[in-house]
Amino acid sequence: MNIRIITVLSLFISLSAESKSLDVKKLKENVKASESNFEEFKKASEVAKDNVSTYKELSEELRLIKSKVTENSRTVTKSQKHLDEHYKKMDQFIENEKQQVEEEKKYIKKLNLLIVEAENRQKKRNENISLYEGKKKEILQEKKNWQEQGDNVDRIIAVIDQKAKQAKKLQEKWSGHLSQTSSDRKKWKKQAEESREVYKKVKSFEQQ
Repeated sequence: MNIRIITVLSLFISLSAESKSLDVKKLKENVKASESNFEEFKKASEVAKDNVSTYKELSEELRLIKSKVTENSRTVTKSQKHLDEHYKKMDQFIENEKQQVEEEKKYIKKLNLLIVEAENRQKKRNENISLYEGKKKEILQEKKNWQEQGDNVDRIIAVIDQKAKQAKKLQEKWSGHLSQTSSDRKKWKKQAEESREVYKKVKSFEQQ
């Protein structure tokens, strides 16, 4: 297309300088070339017009995209600020958790001491249980011994009761004998006194 434009310009210059030397054939060719250039420039103009419209729409779309990007940028900024705040909060949470960990370590240490004390008490209680079990055995053995002694006492009491009965019988027997001998003693005592009186009288009589 540029070559044709140059050719037309050359023809116009030549026409103005040597118009009389140009023939009709050349002019006809120039008309055809001009008409061809017109059609090409018309098409180029339409293409340019379409491109202008297209790029105008593109520019509007780009403007909208830029607006959205700008808005998103603001949102991103806000989001980043919000995230920064959350990040700082995470640091606070971490610090709080660390403090809690330290407190719980102290608590666990106290619990461990309590566990040790409880275990020692359990050990002592188990020792006490063993001691009490031993005492129970001793008590059972002592109870058995007392039972045996009780049984022996019962047997002894039975023997004593039997002996007491025998002694009672002998007592009654000898009580009767004592009563009889007392009666006989009195009788013989009286007889002895009477015999002495008789003896004294006989002897006194003989002496006279």
